[in-house]
Amino acid sequence: MMTECDFDKEADAVILLDQAVATPVDYNLVTVRRIRIKILKASALDRGNISIPYYNKDEFETLYDIKGYVHNLDENKVPYVINLDKSSIFRKKINEYYSEVKLAMPEVKVGSIIEYQYESRMKSFAGLEEWRFQTDIPTAISHYDLTILPRLTFAYKISKSPNLVLDTKTIQDEGRVIFEMRNIAALRNEPYMDARDDYRQRVIFQISQYQSSDGVKQKYDNTWEDLGRDLTINESFGRQIEKNIGGADDFIKQVKALPTDYEKMTTVYNLIRKKFNWNGMSSKYASESLRKTWDKKSGNAGEINLLLINLLMEVGLNVSPVLVSERHHGKVNTTYPFKDQFNKVVAMVTIDNKKYFLDGTATDTPPNIIPFELINTTGFLVARKNSSLITLKDSTKSQKNYVGIVSTISEDGILKGHATVSSYDYTRLDKLDFLSTHDQKEFSEKYLMKPVSDMIIDSLVINNKDKEDAPLEQLFNFTVSNPSSGDYYTVDVNLFNGLNRTPFVSDIRFTNINFGTEATSVVTQVIELPQGLKPETLPQNINLVMPDNSITMSRIMNYDVQTRKITVRIKTQIARPVFDSYEYPTVKDFYKKMVNILNEPLVLKKGRIVRKSAAFEF
Repeated sequence: MMTECDFDKEADAVILLDQAVATPVDYNLVTVRRIRIKILKASALDRGNISIPYYNKDEFETLYDIKGYVHNLDENKVPYVINLDKSSIFRKKINEYYSEVKLAMPEVKVGSIIEYQYESRMKSFAGLEEWRFQTDIPTAISHYDLTILPRLTFAYKISKSPNLVLDTKTIQDEGRVIFEMRNIAALRNEPYMDARDDYRQRVIFQISQYQSSDGVKQKYDNTWEDLGRDLTINESFGRQIEKNIGGADDFIKQVKALPTDYEKMTTVYNLIRKKFNWNGMSSKYASESLRKTWDKKSGNAGEINLLLINLLMEVGLNVSPVLVSERHHGKVNTTYPFKDQFNKVVAMVTIDNKKYFLDGTATDTPPNIIPFELINTTGFLVARKNSSLITLKDSTKSQKNYVGIVSTISEDGILKGHATVSSYDYTRLDKLDFLSTHDQKEFSEKYLMKPVSDMIIDSLVINNKDKEDAPLEQLFNFTVSNPSSGDYYTVDVNLFNGLNRTPFVSDIRFTNINFGTEATSVVTQVIELPQGLKPETLPQNINLVMPDNSITMSRIMNYDVQTRKITVRIKTQIARPVFDSYEYPTVKDFYKKMVNILNEPLVLKKGRIVRKSAAFEF
């Protein structure tokens, strides 16, 4: 009896088989899929609640012939099978585009094998996008058998680790290709991870050619220039930008009267991001006319941003559509002109040789900041001629957080103080995004409290939420008790910088570390001591530096005998946003050492001062 996955020991469940056979039936794409999952640990029991999403807008895809089984052993180790009852199959609409079939598998327990199968019918091969060999649990066998519609040619791109073997078999006279991969470890979430799909073992498809019945061949997007040209004449993309939507004439007239192009851009952008509601759907296209989007004041990402581009063009600005892949969606492989590498379109406006990238769904992002999900990513500038790949970058914006603390400590070891936190650029946007869906108590727990602490934070005031040219200011009082041993108190001076524990704990990492942008954190604290209490030992003044200066940390601590004040200054900087996976051991060791140093306590006692100083190169 299988009790663990021999190629992924940490797994609590394993996919024994994920198999699909996809064939053309009356120009439809019909896929028969079968999945078997072994439950290894109690933590995987929720795998018995299965969700199968499908695209049902205009009934493009339907799921049917759904069956399920659970294979168990009785107390005598005799196998038996429980069939999934039809009453345990549910259909639920997720939104106007997607629905899901939910299966509640019966009698799932440790040792169970869950098996289910279904058929999918799509109205066309436009629904063929990718096959994933890898999921969040390991897979023993992943098998995909695809037969292409006659006269249709697909290009495909394989994304896989060089350490894994992919068996590919092509049967030319049948228009058939078979892919199989075995013993694939799980793809798990890791801190500061790029998009999971950047590392997922998968094969991606795109139509490359169609041959009509009279033998005429039509090619699709074989080059980036082809892709750009086709998008400009696409009814759901380029044609939408060119149309006068109607209904906005008065607004356009008012904007045209503004004195500068920057004011025109900002006025249009602010209208879209603040008055239009995004329905949560990422898209590059408009599924309805932009006039409807204008009237409803809502739409998917494609509709909102194509409307933004349309209006910016109407008021006379130099604007172009740019296809982008948000960081969570994955990197763009510049070798392949596949439009499905991109999940959104944004506006690029050029004013006085400066480029502004505007996303109407990024409600908190001002026009002079590239959205965090897009900074330092690759985009595709769409034009009838001279379409091109571009990098969305701005070295003037980063993650910045500055903390000022004034505090006193009592003779019984209680530290009380007032703190001011000033968050700039992307740190400001991150906190505003969190505040949009959480209250201030949750904000304190996430950004201010230590993971294990009896710290009390009160009187939190957050200023400048609506002042986009000012830092997000957080003012609060805090109280924390410090442990004692005899006449000694140990005081934690590593406050409000989020570096109380290292995020890098895995022994092995297969993915890059991506911080998004450069980052700076500075914490300055003044602690006033009571009479009769002096520092026994001041922690070392220290500089910790990565070999290439990509990450640095410094701590300076001084004690003024006359004023009885200790001053602490801690500064950390990340000068390189991305580290390759092979650099992980170095980054992990650096963070471990840095956090250990920062967590060194200040020891207070009556007596003389012992002073140390050191500098280390990591």
